[in-house]
Amino acid sequence: MFYYLLLTVVQILFGLNFVASKIVVGSWSATGFAAWRFIISGLFLLVVLKFIGRSLHLERKHWKTLFLLSLFGLSISQCLFLWGLKNTTATNTSLISSTIPVFVFIINRIRKIGEWSKKKIFGLLLSFLGVLILRNIEDFSLSNQSFIGDIFVLLACVCLGGLISFSKDFYEDVNPLVGSAHMFWLGGVLLIPMWYLFSQPLVPIFESSFNYALLYSIFGATCLTYLLNNIVLTKVDSDVVGLFIFLQPVVATSVAILFLGEILTVRMMFSFSLIALGVLFVIRK
Repeated sequence: MFYYLLLTVVQILFGLNFVASKIVVGSWSATGFAAWRFIISGLFLLVVLKFIGRSLHLERKHWKTLFLLSLFGLSISQCLFLWGLKNTTATNTSLISSTIPVFVFIINRIRKIGEWSKKKIFGLLLSFLGVLILRNIEDFSLSNQSFIGDIFVLLACVCLGGLISFSKDFYEDVNPLVGSAHMFWLGGVLLIPMWYLFSQPLVPIFESSFNYALLYSIFGATCLTYLLNNIVLTKVDSDVVGLFIFLQPVVATSVAILFLGEILTVRMMFSFSLIALGVLFVIRK
């Protein structure tokens, strides 16, 4: 139960990051923000590790896996998501992003990890349905203008699904704090060329709201969330870790209700119930 609580905290922190990231990218290139967010997070964790006397060493066999996880799970997935968001609607992006737990489940089955249990499939579909209802599936459009963007977002979800699936094996051999630190700085460095190639590398204007949002995004929504998530991956099936992503839209909607004046509707309550039931159905012994 403790690790399920940690997963819930992770989704809350990620859900709050939607607001923080929106503030930051309003004044800075999204790719530049992603690159420096990961680099600063990685360097910060390396300093903490050095301070507490933890070895930063990784065996040679781990660096290949780390490079691939950083490249596809952080760098390429971020670029695909940002390119997709630029060429499709916010509705399409949010709906397609809901497929990440589905891809975790499919990739695990391809890798012959876990099983096709009826309980897992039913819980996954129930939560997925709840997210689709919450995110207004009827507004989804597959027009010629948004098709390329939709494909990019879908490919980003495949990369993120692979990151969750393959990270479990990696963090069973590598300390989560050490692995996260190296993955962050490496993923950020790999994003730098993409930042210069595909966006204008502007220096942001630092002001109070931007500063607070940036600090939260780096230390709250990157260092803390990924670290907790990677710790949980050593103890919980990646299927379950992926499934908890369905809680993120619940958190984002709750924040909108509490702080942005959005009204709680019957549709929202019904969606929340389906998502919660799906998650509980899977984690129930």
